[in-house]
Amino acid sequence: MLFSLAVGCGPSAPVVGQAQAGPIVVRVAASQLPLTAMADEQLSLSFVKENTVVDVNVSKVTVSMPDMAMQDVLPFHRDQSGEYQGNYRFSMSGDWQVEVTFSEGGKSYSARIPLHVS
Repeated sequence: MLFSLAVGCGPSAPVVGQAQAGPIVVRVAASQLPLTAMADEQLSLSFVKENTVVDVNVSKVTVSMPDMAMQDVLPFHRDQSGEYQGNYRFSMSGDWQVEVTFSEGGKSYSARIPLHVS
């Protein structure tokens, strides 16, 4: 699997998945839809609490296929807007999940965001 840092999706990129982690909604956005296997996909993570993007400290991001024993740790970098940006090449179509471990306000959270790749 190939992964590298990306230029970024920007705030208007379509949300492809989200999950609740305590009081925070974790959103995964992509630069284009649908997500496609064997294409370099630009992804971004944002964290929303009470309709406001919040500053968090991301400690780990992984991507996996829940039905298979495959998982990658993804390097994401934080941009000036507070979003985390990364690039990933999904190796095959199917159901995937992004798992994000982060902290905010002294508390640790984890979220699993399901994604579908065509």
